[in-house]
Amino acid sequence: MAPEIPGSIHEGGELGYALTHAFGAAFDNPDLLVCAVVGDGEAETGPLATSWHSNKFLNPVRDGAVLLILHLNGYKIAQPAVLARIPQAELDQLMRGYGYQPFHVTGDDPEQVHQRFAAVLDTVVAEITRIQQQARAHGDPARPLWPMIVLRTPKGWTGPSVVDGAQVEGTWRSHQVPVSQIHDNPEHLAELETLAAVDILRRNFPDLKVRVVNVVDLMCLQDEGEHPHGISNARFDALFTSDRPVIFAYHGYPWLIHRLTYKRTNHNNVHVRGYIEEGTTTTPFDMAMMNNLDRFHLVIDVIDRVRSLGARAAHVRQDMVDARIAARAYTRDFGTDIPEISDWAWPY
Repeated sequence: MAPEIPGSIHEGGELGYALTHAFGAAFDNPDLLVCAVVGDGEAETGPLATSWHSNKFLNPVRDGAVLLILHLNGYKIAQPAVLARIPQAELDQLMRGYGYQPFHVTGDDPEQVHQRFAAVLDTVVAEITRIQQQARAHGDPARPLWPMIVLRTPKGWTGPSVVDGAQVEGTWRSHQVPVSQIHDNPEHLAELETLAAVDILRRNFPDLKVRVVNVVDLMCLQDEGEHPHGISNARFDALFTSDRPVIFAYHGYPWLIHRLTYKRTNHNNVHVRGYIEEGTTTTPFDMAMMNNLDRFHLVIDVIDRVRSLGARAAHVRQDMVDARIAARAYTRDFGTDIPEISDWAWPY
């Protein structure tokens, strides 16, 4: 879910304010049901510890409702989480003391958990509707026991199970970036859209010279006189050339790369693809496409900027457009990335 989704409210930075936002949205909004997902780490923050009691100010007659989903995976960052480690009976007593009626969904099989969660969601929404209808029919603002869901799944659920022989799913290792050393580990190369784009270019234009520069320190893009990690203009030009198109695939905001390279000789030929604040809950490749960072769009960028390719590249460009459409349609139909994408590996 992203800020662009209609009706969504987002806050970033410090954890602890999910319920504050949720209840604030529900107050004086009788037709609104707000779903607030609270994870292990946020559940242990000071602001959240106070926010549990927000339901005591919720009037079922004139206000909407908040569906609290406590998502426990056992860890806050890399440390054990308290609420995930105490017995379920104790957790239930704690939640009832706060004024909630917990419903539990636990599992590690996605298909089964999805079905179970859907069934519990139906039950919970029906109970919220019953509470509101009864209160509004009799004008009774008495505080009910609001239903909530306790969802227990492994940390890093559906991500890489094992990486380099170490268990990732269900452990603290899944919190940050479990697939590291992408630049020198062949087993991880499928993560790089850049290399996939190079593969496509090599297969379709064998005479085209392509150089891949893996920038692991952004400060190197600056001049050596502006930052200790910076490199000279001569070295920069040796890497990026002084007159050839440069397609820069970056996971952050494109403007940062332009700010770091604006004094370089070839800056006018630097074209950056990066995060343009597009996306929602979808697949990794679909997110890449939404931000024009996918392999197909990178190939299109090359074709559009390398003049020597000319008209002979027109059919390949159209193939890339069609491939994006097909990949997006597959994601919408099946909820996963198309196999040609998810199973791709560096072939050379």
